[in-house]
Amino acid sequence: MNVYIETKNGIPALMIDGKEFDGGVATISSNIDGVLRLQEDYYERLGKAGIRLFFIICDTSFTRENGFDLFREEAKAILRAVPNAYIIPRVGLQPTRSWTDAHPEAMVGWSDGCSRPTTIRSESYNAEVGAAYSLHSPIWRKEAGEALLSFAEQADRETFGDRIIGYFLAAGSTSEWLPVARLVLTGDAFYDTSENFLAVYNDYVHKKYGTSAPPLPDNEARRYILEFDRDVKAMRGGGPRGQESAVPRGGCFATYPENRRTVDFYMAWGEGVADSILYFASLLKKQFSQKIVGAFYGYNRVVHQSGNFTGLSKLFHSPLLDFCAAPGDYENRQPGGWEALRTPFDSYRLHNTLFFAEDDTRTHKENPYYRSAYGVYTEEDACHLIKRNFGKKLCGGNLAWWFDQHHGGGRYDSPEILGLLKKQSEIWAQAIQRGRYKQNEIALVFDTESRIAASHETSHLSVTLMNNFSLGRIGAPYDQYLLDDLENESMPDYKLYIFAAAYVLRENQRAFIHKKLQKNNATALWLYGAGYIDPDAETTASCANCEKLTGFSVQKRDDRVYDGYFKITAKHPAVIGTRQGHIYGRCDEPMNQNENLHAYEPRPYAYPLFYTEDAQILGRYCEGNGGALAVKEYNGFTSLFCGAKFLQYDLVRCIAKSAGCHIYSDDGDVIYAGSGYLTIHASTGGEKTIHLAHPCTPIEVYENKKYGENTDLLRFFMTEGETKMFKLF
Repeated sequence: MNVYIETKNGIPALMIDGKEFDGGVATISSNIDGVLRLQEDYYERLGKAGIRLFFIICDTSFTRENGFDLFREEAKAILRAVPNAYIIPRVGLQPTRSWTDAHPEAMVGWSDGCSRPTTIRSESYNAEVGAAYSLHSPIWRKEAGEALLSFAEQADRETFGDRIIGYFLAAGSTSEWLPVARLVLTGDAFYDTSENFLAVYNDYVHKKYGTSAPPLPDNEARRYILEFDRDVKAMRGGGPRGQESAVPRGGCFATYPENRRTVDFYMAWGEGVADSILYFASLLKKQFSQKIVGAFYGYNRVVHQSGNFTGLSKLFHSPLLDFCAAPGDYENRQPGGWEALRTPFDSYRLHNTLFFAEDDTRTHKENPYYRSAYGVYTEEDACHLIKRNFGKKLCGGNLAWWFDQHHGGGRYDSPEILGLLKKQSEIWAQAIQRGRYKQNEIALVFDTESRIAASHETSHLSVTLMNNFSLGRIGAPYDQYLLDDLENESMPDYKLYIFAAAYVLRENQRAFIHKKLQKNNATALWLYGAGYIDPDAETTASCANCEKLTGFSVQKRDDRVYDGYFKITAKHPAVIGTRQGHIYGRCDEPMNQNENLHAYEPRPYAYPLFYTEDAQILGRYCEGNGGALAVKEYNGFTSLFCGAKFLQYDLVRCIAKSAGCHIYSDDGDVIYAGSGYLTIHASTGGEKTIHLAHPCTPIEVYENKKYGENTDLLRFFMTEGETKMFKLF
């Protein structure tokens, strides 16, 4: 059996013996900490609903002595229930307590020389250990790799060996290649200071600068990440009245060259993890070249802690890794919300790399805590969320697996849900036959190093929270990329580019950004601090750097500004339809962290505050009255300066309209469009109006009902949390 990835119409497809896979995908938590619970009748019902690819959570002998036996038992149970199923083992590479005790040289090192007990957690394995193992350790790679290869060879000899189409590598915290301990400060100590990481760090710095590495950054060098966010607490009463804590000189940014090695630390850490993934992938590819290999990687949030983001480009440019995966974000998942993907998933398309979303959509079959957290009380609630997330996958151009985390399964085991999955399998197969495609006109772009060189909350607001709480409701679909992809000739051209974290840019990057924008006189929306830092410039952090990128004469205030909120103050096509007198630059909606039953409101503290009096001012700050939003024509494109870190969806929609983007809806609902389908998930109840891109005969696929003939306008009523999907061909 020959399994590979092939890009079709710009979308990577999973190919099995020359045919695109057209079935559903699932993972069932059958193996929890070595206790196997199998429900073959449930597998059978899933198979009848169109699920034909199963990821099996398992371990090698390196982690658990009977790891392969448990895998074999589950694989045989699945194939008895679903004879035409395919299998991808999700293989754990975690060490045991006895191994970590015997190999202190493979553990992470702390700056104070002390070890810290921790817990290694995965779906199938939990162990209290005396120290965290290093994801860069050569001895761990070697011994875990030998066990992985032995596992794969044994699996290939089984009667079901021909049903195994690939391997999913699992290591680190929760098997997601995250550091077993957080990469931020812990008291007065930090890690990783081990010889394992020092070799990775030296290699990274040597390749980047052609010189030997400076010492690892100490606590003080890392404080720009945390101290900015701590400092602002004093402004809202977190400290004694009138007392001001020390603030790093760069405010919410790293300073160059002082913090260069701190930025390099995090960049090197993630690239080193990518090297480990490629090491294991190389072992499998050498012997099983006709199978695909993947791993969790590319997490676009808490980047200073995750450690599995900065090596994404390295994975893209390697022939060894065929797919990456990540769960959807654990925010805004409730009915009426939308669950953003936590990775720049359209970058994968440029590199023939498949992206799988781990979709653990909660249903009415959860316990009361989770039913309340996710607002899923009834079977109808659950079906509308499953419809929403299926629409995201089909229209968005990625694959996904339904993740049933109930021991032995049961999350999706109801007649209505299984019937829905069967219907979706039919829709998916039809879409595959016609050919999937994307024609979006808006791109969100952010830079890897910029995310590392800013405080957590700074880039978190502009990238993660814009994804989670704003862009999904602008009324038009959008794509998202790493900034360096703009240099890739295969990247489509867009009408609107939103630069959400582009603080650190060099001359060559400014050049290819301008070249891309000039191709079709596009519109660039530059969020907070775009272009502020040029590590190669004589003055590394300056407003002059901003001007070279955006064309605006930018100024800054270095005193601590509380929020950076602004109001619209002018009439211009880019702000027609905004709420006059409304405060922009903040999230107006409840920001739900569903998993923890918690709502929060991050403050977009502006330190420094960037403003302009150049060109046409569209909005002014509430505090200080400086120009917060402005527009001008510059160097062959339309340039929009924005001093805020976060923008509400209605303002982004207005800017998109002025850029010539097609807007399907002005109602603030969640919209996905692509491959000839349109999905709407109602954020509010009431009458909805959809403006189609071209006249057609729209058919709602779940109702099998026409909503007009040869029309480009749809009107209908929806309740909050309801989902509809229209076939537009």
